[in-house]
Amino acid sequence: MTFRVSYRWMPALLMLGLLASGAAVKAADVGAPSPSLPIQSLFQPEPLAKRSYGFDVRLGGFAHAVGSAEANTFDASLQVVLPKFLADNYGWWNFLNPHTYVGGMFNTGGRTSSVRAGLLWQIPFTERFFGEIFFGGAYHDGSKAGDATHNALGSRALFNVGGSIGYRFTPQWSVLVTFDHLSNGKEVFGTGFDRNVGINNYGAQVSYAF
Repeated sequence: MTFRVSYRWMPALLMLGLLASGAAVKAADVGAPSPSLPIQSLFQPEPLAKRSYGFDVRLGGFAHAVGSAEANTFDASLQVVLPKFLADNYGWWNFLNPHTYVGGMFNTGGRTSSVRAGLLWQIPFTERFFGEIFFGGAYHDGSKAGDATHNALGSRALFNVGGSIGYRFTPQWSVLVTFDHLSNGKEVFGTGFDRNVGINNYGAQVSYAF
C-alpha cells in the first residue's frame, strides 16, 4: 500500500513544523537559569548601598614641602568636595564628570600656607577602592623670591595639581593617601617666572560624605 501526500499541502506542513519547534524552545527556556550578570567594568563598579551624593568634608595631615628649604614641617588640611556637575548615572563615562573642590593647607611651622580651588575627578577601581586627580589654582602667603627657610615660589598665585588613592569603609567614611603639588607652571606652561621651586606635600585625609 502506498500513501501519497499532495505537494499543495507542503507549505502548511512546514508552517506547522516551525510553530511546533518554536513552542518547544520557548518551553525549554522557562526553566533555564538566567545568565550571570557581566563583571562590572573598571570605571563602572557596583555602588555601595545608600551611597551619599551630597558633598565631602576632609581633614588631613601632610609632610610639607618634602626635599626643600621648607621641609620638616607639618600641614593641617581642610577640604570640601562639592557634588558633580551632572547627576551620577553609572555610565562608563561617569568618571569624566568632575567635582569642584575648595580648601586650604595650613603650615604649623611658619612656612607657606595656601588656599585653593579647582576640579577633581574620581575614578572608581572597585566598589571600595578609588583614585582621584585634581587640577586647580592656589593663593599662598609664602615667599616669591625665597630665603633660607622659604621656597622661591615666583608668583603669589600658583597651580595646584595632584592625586589620591582612596578606600571607602562605608557609604560615608573614606580614607585617602594624597600627593599635593604647588607650582607656578614655569616648566610645563611656560609662564615666564624667574623662580619656580614649588612645594610637594605628602599626606593622608579622612573624608566624610554628607
